[in-house]
Amino acid sequence: MNATEVLSFQTGEIGGLDRPVMLVGLEGWFDMAGAATQAINAFTNGSSSVTVGAIDPDPFYDFTQQRPHVSVDDDIREIVWPSNEFILQRNPDHRDIVGLIGVEPHLSWRTYVEAIVTVAEALACEAIVRRVREPQPWSPSCNASC
Repeated sequence: MNATEVLSFQTGEIGGLDRPVMLVGLEGWFDMAGAATQAINAFTNGSSSVTVGAIDPDPFYDFTQQRPHVSVDDDIREIVWPSNEFILQRNPDHRDIVGLIGVEPHLSWRTYVEAIVTVAEALACEAIVRRVREPQPWSPSCNASC
């Protein structure tokens, strides 16, 4: 499996971007209370934002751990699968933002990252910004007499 098999992405009518930067916010272990995904949403929810691509969730998730949700609207049930979408936010007189909002994968991390890099390179992103967990000092809570 490679990135092109899981990526749906086209640059056709996007045109030139102004010094784009990609922001990555993934639900999961390091998205405390949704902080990362909410931050990316705040940067990419303007009137000029458009979804420019997606990563197919099927090969990346153990669906016993990341279950789809069922929504019911007017007695119509819909299954909502985990999604990974690239959203382009154009910002006049400022950098354009490409946001990846999705769910941290359980499987095939290399292919997942390859898909992200493929989009970043295609859009000529100058940087990819993601949240990195800071290492915490370890302190034992017990000594040899415990």
